[in-house]
This record gives sequence, C-alpha cells and structure tokens, in this order.
Amino acid sequence: MKVGIGNPLKMSCRRPKNNAEGKIDIMKWANVLVALIGSLLIPVAPIYAQMQAEMNATAREDFARADADLNKTYQAVLAKLVDSESKQKLKEKQRAWVASRDAKAARATDEANGGSMAPMLRYETLTHLTRERIKELGAMLDHGTASGPKSTAPESESKQANSVSQAAPTAASTPYCISPDKKWEYKLVDGSPSIVEAGTTNIVFDLSEGVGIPEASEVIWSQDSKRFAFNYQAGTRYQTSELYQFDGTEWQELDSPESDAIAVPSDRSMTARKKKLKLSPDRPGRPIMTSYLTRKWIDSNTALLYVHKAETFQIKGETEEVSAAFFFTLKFDPEGKWKIARTTDLQAKGGLNKVEKEESDKLNKEPGETSTIGEHIYHHQP
Repeated sequence: MKVGIGNPLKMSCRRPKNNAEGKIDIMKWANVLVALIGSLLIPVAPIYAQMQAEMNATAREDFARADADLNKTYQAVLAKLVDSESKQKLKEKQRAWVASRDAKAARATDEANGGSMAPMLRYETLTHLTRERIKELGAMLDHGTASGPKSTAPESESKQANSVSQAAPTAASTPYCISPDKKWEYKLVDGSPSIVEAGTTNIVFDLSEGVGIPEASEVIWSQDSKRFAFNYQAGTRYQTSELYQFDGTEWQELDSPESDAIAVPSDRSMTARKKKLKLSPDRPGRPIMTSYLTRKWIDSNTALLYVHKAETFQIKGETEEVSAAFFFTLKFDPEGKWKIARTTDLQAKGGLNKVEKEESDKLNKEPGETSTIGEHIYHHQP
C-alpha cells in the first residue's frame, strides 16, 4: 500500500543493520504516518457534519412526501365509507396508528444517543412506517374493503383537515368558540374537533384528522369570522397551528406558519446559544417543547404567532437549556396569503410593542409548555 512517497510499511519492515539504525527508521516512519493520518483526519469532522446535515434534510423531505401521499390515500378511503360509524372507526384506527408510529420513531432515535444521526433515524422510520400504512389503505381501496357508493352525505362529513400524521390539541369550551358573527362554532362532535353551524352539530369542517387529544385543541377566530387559527398538540413535546379562510363557499387551509421564513430566526438564535456553550450547531438536544401557536388576531387581517423552541444538553454532568422565543406578526391579503410584517425576539431586551407586551405578560403567567394547549393558550378577545 503506497502512502505519499515511498512505501513506509515496506521500509519499516526491512532488516536494520543495527539496533540504533532500526530505532531511527521506526521513529522516522512513525512520524511520517502520524503526519499523513493527521492531514487526512483534520477535515473529516466538518465534512461529516455537513454530510449528516444534508442526509437529515433529505430524510425530512422524504417524510414530507410520504405524509402528503398518506393524506391523499386516507381521504380516498374515508370518502368511500358510506355511514358515519364506519368513518368513525377508521378515524380511531388512524389515530391509534399515528400514536404507534410516532412511538416507534422515537425509539429509533434512541439508537443515536442524541447524536447528529437522530433526526435522520427518526424521519427514515416515519417514512418507512408511513409508506407501509399507505399500502394498507391502498389495499382497502383495491379490494373494496372500504367500497360502496361515494358518500353523498352533506358537507357535514366532508373537508377533512390535511395532516393525518399529526396528533392534536385541547377543546376550548368558552364563549369564544363561537365566531364573532355567530354563524360558526368550534366544538367536539362525537369526540372530534369540528367547525359546525352555530348552535347545532351539523359539521361543515372536520378538524379531527391526526388529533390524538381532542380536548387539547382550540380555535381562535378573526374579528370578521372569515379566518380562524387551529392550535393543537401534535406530539408530546410539539404544538402547532393551522390557518383557515372562508372563501364564500367552504373553508380552505392556508399556508402553514411552519415555513422557512419563520423557522430561520429561531434556528439561528438556537445556534448562537449553542456556540456560547461550545456545542456543535448540528448537535440535537433533548427536546422540551417546540411550539408554533397563534396567540391572537390583532385585526381581521393580522395575526400574532408565537414560536418557542427549547432543548436541554448534558455538559460535564450538568444540564444546560438552549431556547429561542419569537413573536411574528403575520399580515394576510384577500386571498389568504400571509407575509411577515414584524419579527420580535422575546429574549432580547426591550423592543416589544403594546400587543406583544400584553401577550408576553400573559405567557409569563401561564403554566409551562409541557401542559396541554387549553391550559395556557388564550382565545381571541373581541
């Protein structure tokens, strides 16, 4: 094996003329080997970190595609079921499957012991199990398990919320469950979070898909009743928000607030805090909570989003917390497209406007984010 110039392995094995010469040769080539190996290893760490980050991102994208395919297949099966009892059974089975899948993915990350491979292992497991579930649901369609004429039931049983993969939130049993114009109401119908015609159980939009804890979800109405935010718990340590707008005929889901534009500031803040602790930016910690929650509608076209991320790390036997917290003011156009009008770092000194100061004070008085949403998220106050 040739390494650099000559062949050190061959030369170090030659018979020395005397002991002194042998020692000199051995030391000489040992130093050469150390230098060569060192030059090869120096760039390995950053290259590996970059490669792992790219693999994590690819795994995340693969899961996003699988999740979208699952939603389409699930909706197709659900549409084939005629009676509400069959629909309810399928929903219950899907929720149980989501819980089982997420638990298996969590166990898979344990193999990485908190290392940089943890995200990749989690997403790969989620993707594999999701693809298997798609096959199962597809078989129901192909073999007619869920066959029958397509349901012609009223809209009360249509328009499912998109993400079948997410678990969910707390039901708000307050006067603010009714929209300001008194036409719509958020309530649990047979245990499922739903938008109904006010004062009835006639479902016009089913929000139940992926909701593991119906009692841990809430709806926050805009002042003109044309938009609402749906906050829910999508995992033990993960909370999120979905946005909807009424187009005059039906409710439509808008772009998710979990966009890169919103994620980047908090991610940068987390990275900066990791560096202060001399941690690698790619090193994952033990998650405490990740939250994307709509706090309130400032007006009919403006919402205040709260984003909080927190992780803990073991450093020299001590537990250190790294966190980031931001307010994002979102402005909506008539079509429901939103853009960020203002970004505020809650961990920076000062800089809060009146609305942000009020919500920040409320946050400081609320229980920790490991509790369910209904215990610490405020509803729209007209």
